[in-house]
Amino acid sequence: MSRRLAEALPEIAERIAPAPHIFFCLNFGGTLVPIADRPEDVYLPDKTRDLLRALAKCEHVTFAIISGRERVELASLADVPGAIFVGNHGLEISGPDLLFVEPMAAQFADDMKQIHADFENRLQGIPGAIVEDKGLTLSVHYRTVPEDRRDEVRRIVHSALANASHPFLLREGRMVYEIRPRAYWNKGHAVTWLREHVAQLAETTPLTIYIGDDNTDEDAFAVIADGISVKVGEPTGTAAMYHVDGPKDVIEFLTWALERLRQPSIMTHQ
Repeated sequence: MSRRLAEALPEIAERIAPAPHIFFCLNFGGTLVPIADRPEDVYLPDKTRDLLRALAKCEHVTFAIISGRERVELASLADVPGAIFVGNHGLEISGPDLLFVEPMAAQFADDMKQIHADFENRLQGIPGAIVEDKGLTLSVHYRTVPEDRRDEVRRIVHSALANASHPFLLREGRMVYEIRPRAYWNKGHAVTWLREHVAQLAETTPLTIYIGDDNTDEDAFAVIADGISVKVGEPTGTAAMYHVDGPKDVIEFLTWALERLRQPSIMTHQ
């Protein structure tokens, strides 16, 4: 059962202090910044960016930012030098001397463009419906769709995928439908792959701290049972060890963690 993160800081401090290397994995929207009605309205405050840059510069720390957004867009929004950027829910990854694109997803990029055009056509008459093209995947946002028409969006999405010439996976997030190629790769696979990469570079097994808010983050929570996992939002049904209410709590925790890393002799939360 998930516990409130603030109550567990002393025990987390005891795990951070002796760790030879720490691997931070932070989801972007809904975790570092609040979710906006439109994807283009999201931005990272300068104060938060400065905090992330400070963490990324810490000795014996590797830092990754994860999102359903396209990797290039994510890197531009976050702008944290030296960080690893994981886009499209793990399908594409880049960082210092690091570049990965899941082969199956790349293979179906042209088919995804056709699906995007079909969705744009089918949903154009529904106010508030947003089709976001993310290259390897696409998202249908219905946060600003009138409640009495949201079921219509659901029917259209399912109908379009049923008629697609190639199989795609449909996953529902927070007021969004995520459509992706049928590639057997998710955030859990991405984190496992990255942990092995970090372990090779650091020559030690890192303590992984993963913080996320979305249903897709559950795949990552499940593979870091030996790490520290934090769910942002409602904790019911999560595999995460701890939970917080929102991005404000995440920033407070990261500020606290930075203080621990700068003062490793401090073992308890003051």
